Amino acid sequence: MTDSVREPIGLPPRRPTPVQSLVKANRTAQPAPTTREASTPAKLERPATVAQSSGPTQATVPKGDAEAKPQQVTFYMDPTDLGRAKAAFKATGGLEGDRTWSNFIANAVLSEANKRQKKYNDGEPFKTSNEKLPPGRKV
Repeated sequence: MTDSVREPIGLPPRRPTPVQSLVKANRTAQPAPTTREASTPAKLERPATVAQSSGPTQATVPKGDAEAKPQQVTFYMDPTDLGRAKAAFKATGGLEGDRTWSNFIANAVLSEANKRQKKYNDGEPFKTSNEKLPPGRKV
């Protein structure tokens, strides 16, 4: 049999990447920027339980519980407002320390809950219950 003399056509081979640089322990630590320290907002206060008011939700479990898992929350939002929120997350997520979209939404909900607790309940968490919130618009 004869060997083919044609050269294969396609993408060039990948450049070799040293495996050592992929290991977390071998990465160089990048110091956080210190120019925003004065304007960085304080860490959000996480109450033991929070009742969320935007759409159909379930009560949250205390954060300190070792088996506590985040619960999925579904709600409806105006498309324009959703676009604004997504744009704000994309533009400032790294600056504000938001790890994920879920983290961004959770911080926004907790911020509103903290504001209402301070305004209407002397800063104390409201009593929570496991009953479902009514879905949809108020009648």
